[in-house]
Amino acid sequence: MNLYLLGDSILDNEIYTESGASTMDVIADRAPADWSVHPLAVDGATIDSTGSQRHPDEGLRVISMGGNDLLPFVNDLEGSTDNPADYLASLLPILKEFESDYRRVLGKSIGVPTLVMTIWKPHFGEPTLDAACDMLVGCFNSVIWKLAQEVGADVYDLHGDAEPSWYANPIEPNDHGSEEIATAVLMWADTRIASW
Repeated sequence: MNLYLLGDSILDNEIYTESGASTMDVIADRAPADWSVHPLAVDGATIDSTGSQRHPDEGLRVISMGGNDLLPFVNDLEGSTDNPADYLASLLPILKEFESDYRRVLGKSIGVPTLVMTIWKPHFGEPTLDAACDMLVGCFNSVIWKLAQEVGADVYDLHGDAEPSWYANPIEPNDHGSEEIATAVLMWADTRIASW
């Protein structure tokens, strides 16, 4: 079985973990001996650069993407308090572009069983900013759920499942986070294989 891991630092996070092992490393270490795990994710990847990663035409595919595309808008949140309605309205064309870009990448391997991850909420430690980020991320995650349903992909709701103890910093997973994410990916892969 070939398992392809694409996307960003949710998977390629070794420089943020205490052990120096990434989520991809944990998956590879825990995968059955007859599996081939292909660690293709790259820290800092955007939707566009994830599209340039190798998308398989067989096996299983896991994708975490979109979080880095949102970071510039997170930085804008603190400056948007004077005109929150204008700020929210300005997000609509950005959301539509996000949907178009995400659809293009997700469609690269139609027919290959795929698990996509929702974008998790940043933890900056400032309650108002974190709440605003959560709302922002929720808007973009609704697009991920919609597109996954369109193409028949499965969804790991990282946004809903992640706990503060999973974070190495406001946006990357630590060792505990890697273990939790790896467990979810491997359980999904086992379930998919068992259904064949």
